[in-house]
Amino acid sequence: MIYTMRRVMLMLLVLIATSLSAQNISVSSFKLLENDLTANTYGTSEKDFNGEIAALIKVVTTEQGLVFDGGMVGIVKTKQGVGEVWVYVPHGIKRITVQHHQLGVLRDYYFPIPIEKARTYEMVLTTGRVEMVVTHAVNKQYVFFNVTPANASVELGDEVLTVDETGLAAKNVPFGTYDYRVSCANYHTEAGRVTVTAEGRAEVNVTLRPNFGWIKLDAAAEEYRGAYVYINNERVGQLPYMSGELKSGTYRVKVAKSMYKSSEAQVKVADNETTTMNISLVPNFATVTLLADAESEIWIDGEKKSTGRWSGPLEIGDYTVEVRKPSHRSASDVIHVLDVAERTIQLKSPTPIYAPLELESNPLRATVLIDGVEVGETPMMKTDVLVGTYRVVFKKEGYKSVEKTIVVKENEENRLSAMLTNNNRGNGASNTGGKGSVAPAVNTKTKESSKETPKVQKKEAPKDGAERSFYALGATIGYSPYGLSYGGNVSYIANRLSINVGATNYVMGKYTMCDNKTGDNEEDYSVQLLRFAATLGYTWGEQFLVTPQVGMVFGPSFIAGRKYVMNELPVWDGITSTDRVLADRDYSAMNSRIMKFVDHSRFNLLLGVRLGYVMPSGIEMHITPQYVIGEGISVNTGISIKF
Repeated sequence: MIYTMRRVMLMLLVLIATSLSAQNISVSSFKLLENDLTANTYGTSEKDFNGEIAALIKVVTTEQGLVFDGGMVGIVKTKQGVGEVWVYVPHGIKRITVQHHQLGVLRDYYFPIPIEKARTYEMVLTTGRVEMVVTHAVNKQYVFFNVTPANASVELGDEVLTVDETGLAAKNVPFGTYDYRVSCANYHTEAGRVTVTAEGRAEVNVTLRPNFGWIKLDAAAEEYRGAYVYINNERVGQLPYMSGELKSGTYRVKVAKSMYKSSEAQVKVADNETTTMNISLVPNFATVTLLADAESEIWIDGEKKSTGRWSGPLEIGDYTVEVRKPSHRSASDVIHVLDVAERTIQLKSPTPIYAPLELESNPLRATVLIDGVEVGETPMMKTDVLVGTYRVVFKKEGYKSVEKTIVVKENEENRLSAMLTNNNRGNGASNTGGKGSVAPAVNTKTKESSKETPKVQKKEAPKDGAERSFYALGATIGYSPYGLSYGGNVSYIANRLSINVGATNYVMGKYTMCDNKTGDNEEDYSVQLLRFAATLGYTWGEQFLVTPQVGMVFGPSFIAGRKYVMNELPVWDGITSTDRVLADRDYSAMNSRIMKFVDHSRFNLLLGVRLGYVMPSGIEMHITPQYVIGEGISVNTGISIKF
């Protein structure tokens, strides 16, 4: 029994004392090379499998034959150099395995900091001999994590641990040394190693350093409040302003307000700190006072500001100022605000617009009042009347007064007349005069309703909706798919309804007769078509006229060249003995156009629009696009004269 116990103890001692000699790989340091641009420089950069610039890890070691494994994300490329190995990896990789055929394996080394694209890192490897003691049993113990913030993620080896709402996590693992990693959005990641032994529970307390801060902007004066705040060209609020969490770094902050110059600055946000600024803005306006006469309106850039006088701030720049007044031509000017100095500007006055007004009455010598002001007796011609609307009263002793309204217009003969009724004529009076006498008007109106309907007279042509009728004679020239054309028409206009009848001659082309015996050419003969048209239209406008038309055309009728049109003239082919033949001309296109006319029916529907302009002399210039069903579009232009 004693012998057996001794033998067991001896074996345990042998196992504990026995050491196996092996080479080991470890990482002595890992860091970001802030100023190393190798990973993002043309010629030394590499693209990962997604086409993005890969990160570069410069592995410092004197060993040769190292093999690197990135797991599922893979390794982009490796380059063996002197004293180091360049390992290109995709961004976001979390761990790497280093293998060597003699030194062994460094498995799943967790990077202590995030791996970003186009950045260069340094990993220093060390190798050495380590004594590996073989024991006869494997024991386990808990690893306990207490992390802040509580929503952080904890990775222990290959496993992600569950963290409760208070930031605690635990895992029962075999004795040994383990890599851990604690990370959270907007916080710096921390990584390290924890050793689990039989001495008790291993505890790891990690408080992550915030990777964010805040920006606070205050208004240095009350007038700056309400200014808009922009961070990296994005509008985020108004003064005063307090930002939310911003990732640590540098931001471009801009503050803008109407009437002030924008303020811009580069603001650095540090970890877990609030950057505070008091914002002052430089005025970019001047107080401007504009003066005009008391009845004039002041408009700035098309916006009405005031009447007679306006004072207010204007930003530095140019402004169009207009002074408006009824019955006057507006006065316009451009003012230049060049600095912030206060100024007063006297504006130009509007120019009055006068028009003549002729006043008549029956009987004569009636007193005339315009808007309640007595201006004289009829008949009279006033040449200093401002354009606009007026109330005119005609009165004479022994007669009933007449009140009318007239709109006085520029460049027109404004005439107003009134027929006054004798007070001695009662209702039901009859005409008992002799030849040539005029029956008196029957007055059935009360004194309050004795006003006659307003009526503006202009020589022979009544206005404002009165009936008009006249004849007009016109001449036209035009072009159609069949060639040039010319013609004439006569129109009858009854108020706005018009009836137009005309004839149009189309010049289709020419041909030449020649003697096939002598070869002499005779004069050119025109091939022409005469057509007739009648249209009905309705006119809108007074000076610029628009008249839609609908009508019928009749044709063709041949003036000359009928034999050619009907293909009855022989064509010289060198054999015929005909005395007269056609000369060598290309008639195919012309003949095709003519035959289109001939093939169509004699009557075709016509649609058109006549666009006209009436000159002060009464002559109308017009252009008329027309469409004939089945033939095409033609355009005619010409003039018309009333008679």
